Amino acid sequence: MGGKKRLLLIIISILTILISGSYLSREVFDFSFLGIEIGSELQTVRIWSYWSIGIACVPAAAYFLAIKIRDALLLLSLALQFILQLLAFSGWVFVGLLGVFSGWVSALLHAALLVLIARIATLGMEQRQGESDPDGRFI
Repeated sequence: MGGKKRLLLIIISILTILISGSYLSREVFDFSFLGIEIGSELQTVRIWSYWSIGIACVPAAAYFLAIKIRDALLLLSLALQFILQLLAFSGWVFVGLLGVFSGWVSALLHAALLVLIARIATLGMEQRQGESDPDGRFI
């Protein structure tokens, strides 16, 4: 089970960095629906992106720490990443409800990350109900 969680964690981190980085480049996500207010979102999106990228890098740095500290950091980073992705997902769903097609496409990217994070949680629950990890580690 640890191998599946480790692979999912790597995938989540890479996808998060790619998606968050694309917000910084402003090439992928379209905010033209804001009309004359375009540009007003720049600072908020930039802060969200930096936080998201930083939290996505935590798992790589955590591997150099003691097991209990590493597990706590991994759980915290996944929880924070879930919250950040949920915020972005909710925002794009709202935009999609306004009739902007790109809002739904953007929401799907964040939904995919939310599903992957939820899958790590379900793997952890399956592990607790069935066999236990011989090392007692989260990942």
